Amino acid sequence: METGDYDTAIASFNKAAELYENSVMYDDKSGLRNDALVSIGEVHLLRHDFDSAKDQFEKCLSLKNDRDMIIAIAATYIRLGFTAECEAYFAEKGIDLAELR
Repeated sequence: METGDYDTAIASFNKAAELYENSVMYDDKSGLRNDALVSIGEVHLLRHDFDSAKDQFEKCLSLKNDRDMIIAIAATYIRLGFTAECEAYFAEKGIDLAELR
């Protein structure tokens, strides 16, 4: 992802999400899957493909719809400078990020 080879990054994150249960060096195996899936959304944001990012984040929330996942998604938007998109995404979902503090 950091080299700009986004197709390879997505393939790698998908593989990590697929094989997360086989990880021997990661204590939080489901966390590995969730991190990989959020990272796929990050790649879409880096490409400015907001529809694909939104679709990916929907997938993340369908697997784990809790405070930690919401924060991970919001942090990804904000870290990359897409605060307006972050606000719109969560407003559409009826989630007030201020309540997560």
